[in-house]
Amino acid sequence: MSSRTSDTRETSPCVIHLCLLAVFMTKGVIKAVDFQKKLKQQISDLLDLPGDVMMDLPRIVMLGSAQMVVENHRGITKYNSEEISISTSGGEIIIKGSDLKLRNVLPEEIYVEGGIKSLVFEK
Repeated sequence: MSSRTSDTRETSPCVIHLCLLAVFMTKGVIKAVDFQKKLKQQISDLLDLPGDVMMDLPRIVMLGSAQMVVENHRGITKYNSEEISISTSGGEIIIKGSDLKLRNVLPEEIYVEGGIKSLVFEK
């Protein structure tokens, strides 16, 4: 009589989800763009990475209502002393206020200074 050993390793829910996404992708149920976003999100969750790293999301840091840094941007679409619009992968970030100035504009970040009154995300 031989004894059988069973493999009791558990599969991570993220891995199962990735496999299901791949199956649905091959069946044409999920569009390629949706698949990429979901895949990046799952990998980000699985590896405990911040969303801005994998998902191409902007990172916004505000210091009170006087300073703001926007990282991971795609450029400035509007600029005057009362409104600044910044393009991102998810749409526009619209900053409204008074005496707004761009202190630094670098490929990876934009530094805004002035009396920031509102911040709006538009898709």
